[in-house]
Formats: sequence, structure tokens, C-alpha cells
Amino acid sequence: MMEPGPCHRCTEPAPPPGEKEFTLPENPLEESFDTPAMKGSVQQALSRNLGEYVSCEFLLGTATITMRQGILYAVGMNYFILYEPKRQTYVMCDVYSLKFITFYHPGQRPRDGGR
Repeated sequence: MMEPGPCHRCTEPAPPPGEKEFTLPENPLEESFDTPAMKGSVQQALSRNLGEYVSCEFLLGTATITMRQGILYAVGMNYFILYEPKRQTYVMCDVYSLKFITFYHPGQRPRDGGR
């Protein structure tokens, strides 16, 4: 079992000023996507990057793209949860409207808002 504290994958020494330290539970949803049926799935890729900072782009309707950024907190069969440190909120996201996801090096975050 992991010791409580900063995310085990995060190499960033401290959160930026004004942000609280984030602690990732060991397995928030207790779902495993490391099965033959889920091999190569979006859910498997997301679950292997729990605790990492990502930028996600979603298609709303037929022509509207919206972006969300945060730390991957949990992954379910048809959704995932991002923790937004600046807002100190959790956002549930739909896997099926996800079009692009940007993974950063461990401990890295975009300097320009992800664009």
C-alpha cells in the first residue's frame, strides 16, 4: 500500500502558488482495464496514466470543441474524472465525446494553457 502524500507519479516538487497539494487515492474506482477485452482501449490508456496532468478536447454537438485540463483522478467504463487544481473541483467527463487527449511528461504542465 502506498503512503499518503503527493501523487506517486508526480515529480513536481510543489504545486504552483495558490494551489493546494493533490493526493491521489491508490485505486478510486477499483476498476481494472488490464484485460484482453480492454486491450488498446481509451479506458486502458487513461487508467495507466492516473495521477498525470492531461488536456482533453471534447466534441459538443457537431461543431463545438471544448477543452478541460486537470489531473486524471479516476476512470470508469464510459467516463473519467479530472481533478482541476486551480478550481479545486472534480469534473466527470464522457469518454465517448472525448476526441483528443494530450499527455505530458510526468510532473509537467502546459505553460500556455495547453495550446
